Amino acid sequence: MSQRSHTTFMGLYEGAEQRQTRGSTVRDRRKRERPPISSTDGRRRRGLGRDMQFNTNVTPDLFDSISDACARFDLTKAEFMERSARAYIDQLEAQNEGA
Repeated sequence: MSQRSHTTFMGLYEGAEQRQTRGSTVRDRRKRERPPISSTDGRRRRGLGRDMQFNTNVTPDLFDSISDACARFDLTKAEFMERSARAYIDQLEAQNEGA
């Protein structure tokens, strides 16, 4: 064991062995890990059978409301529109059956 000067911080620092991290730092781990697939990823869309395009124009207020709801519930805009259109069609069919 070698004698080290403990009177100053530099004495401790100079006498310490250098640590090898070998890629175990948080930065290195983050470089290696894959980010999760987002809800807007094309692979998810194709896997769910969404291959028909549907474009529509809406007011800015409705667009903001739809965007907020999609972000809150982790839905794509296509999923949101499908669910809302299906709910509206089911409601209309129920009204026609009751009339």
